[in-house]
Amino acid sequence: MNNYCIGCGHLMRPEVYSQYIVTLRDGSTYKVRAVNEFHARNLVVYGVNGKGAVAGYMNEQGEPVGEIKVHAANIASVKEE
Repeated sequence: MNNYCIGCGHLMRPEVYSQYIVTLRDGSTYKVRAVNEFHARNLVVYGVNGKGAVAGYMNEQGEPVGEIKVHAANIASVKEE
């Protein structure tokens, strides 16, 4: 089940989201709303599209689909706030 309406972008179930702090190796931080740590990491790596969803993912071969904003190796930690 998609958590967003495909047509208007309305968030169906906001209760499934939490705030996460993603810290990079250089000490900079990103605060994102995500459903889990994996989702939070992907929001930082790929950024978000116009509706607030992850702008890209990995394909079946493990290659990125979409532009990488932050390389995953630069993420030091992901913690729920």
